[in-house]
Amino acid sequence: MATAAFTLESMVRGYHLYCNVWDAAINEVLPCERELNNRKDPFAVAVVKSGVGTVGHVPRLISSVCSIFIRRGGSIACRVTGSRRYSRDLSQGGVEIPCQLIFEGPVHDTNKVERLLHEVLPLAPAGTSNMSDLPVCNDKPALAVQTDAVPAVIVIGSEDNAATSKKRKFTLLENDFEDLIMGKRLTQDHIYYAQELLKTQFPTINGLHSTLLQNKPVTNKEDLKDKLQIVHCNGNHWIAASNIKCDADCDVAIYDSIYRALNDEAETVICNLFQVGKQKPKIKVMNCQKQIGGMDCGLFAVAFITSIAHGQEPAKLQYLQDEMRNHLVKCFKAQKMEPFPCK
Repeated sequence: MATAAFTLESMVRGYHLYCNVWDAAINEVLPCERELNNRKDPFAVAVVKSGVGTVGHVPRLISSVCSIFIRRGGSIACRVTGSRRYSRDLSQGGVEIPCQLIFEGPVHDTNKVERLLHEVLPLAPAGTSNMSDLPVCNDKPALAVQTDAVPAVIVIGSEDNAATSKKRKFTLLENDFEDLIMGKRLTQDHIYYAQELLKTQFPTINGLHSTLLQNKPVTNKEDLKDKLQIVHCNGNHWIAASNIKCDADCDVAIYDSIYRALNDEAETVICNLFQVGKQKPKIKVMNCQKQIGGMDCGLFAVAFITSIAHGQEPAKLQYLQDEMRNHLVKCFKAQKMEPFPCK
């Protein structure tokens, strides 16, 4: 099998950096391994020194991509390029050692990971300062370098009766992130997770239900007010539907990244979701951006509803398709849906 390699300017982060367990030497090369027993971060990638153990981790911003790359048969080595320094990275902070991460693996995976990583991590880390003297590690370390990771878990449950509500945790698994990063179609789990995050952020918006319930008719008119929903139709296709700030000539606006008209099946589902009584809603398929390729309809549907929830009109936006998957990964890890990157 043909292989490829690339190098990324990065840093080693982690709780061992302020201790005297590792005297990092310039050009020292250490292997990176998936840390399968890390309960706080299922995608942690450790930098390991023989005879010492874990001496740090790759930054959390890129750990999920690195973990999946290793899982798929790639290898990552860490070459030390500088001295310890304080970091001003507000998302993690603490102490770091600059390094080069050397990726090597199958050509297709390596090229894809190189593109993804260069989008999220600058080639030369900014906002750092060199540091000559570090506190000596003792029983009560002076520097808290490692914060709790944000797990891909959201608590889901009815708020009608907070005292008696039985809540459960919905978790995106490593396979879900792998599918997202490696360009596969979004699944019901991705869609459900995105809608639940939006529901948490925008509690006054109706809809955003599991698509498994989309054939259940609406019986209460109040449930139609400011409604937003991703719809599953045509066997394996995702579209977005909304009646928020619709034009006078329609009751429901449809945003479809492939088709320009609804078939009978999709129209029936829309009526179930947006109709109370006998009068059918006036449906308008909006002139929105069309995707390149056949894998990203779910990704665009999530982008459409996220834009609408944030007060934007998707028909007026031109999304940067190459950056959308990485953006969604960041949203899932932060448990907060932000508008997708646009031109």
